[in-house]
Amino acid sequence: MTKVFSLWKSLDSCPNPDCLWHNPQRIPQGMKWYRNHGYYDSEQHGKVPRFICTRCQKSFSLRTENSDRYLHYDNIDISEVGKAWLAGDTLKEIARDYGISVSMVRTRLRRYCTDNDIADCP
Repeated sequence: MTKVFSLWKSLDSCPNPDCLWHNPQRIPQGMKWYRNHGYYDSEQHGKVPRFICTRCQKSFSLRTENSDRYLHYDNIDISEVGKAWLAGDTLKEIARDYGISVSMVRTRLRRYCTDNDIADCP
């Protein structure tokens, strides 16, 4: 049995910042601004649906704007890693505690800082 990606969120605007429809107020009311564009198989998430913007023709998935995009091990709670770093733990300590590499901790912390508007990132 194939599992289907289950993180559904509302598709309120195009994720492409260069697209006119990136701003939801510019999309004509009642218009479906995207269409289905197949799916891709993900070992961790199963079948992940893809969509295409009818304005800019860029394709995207529901994972496009997630902070765990392109990460192979997204079962690590990024907020817990962020809290450990804010509590004063070193990158090496965090990596050891979660069983991941220092570079993976650094990547997750950069995304955590970006998502939470924190200026001082490793």
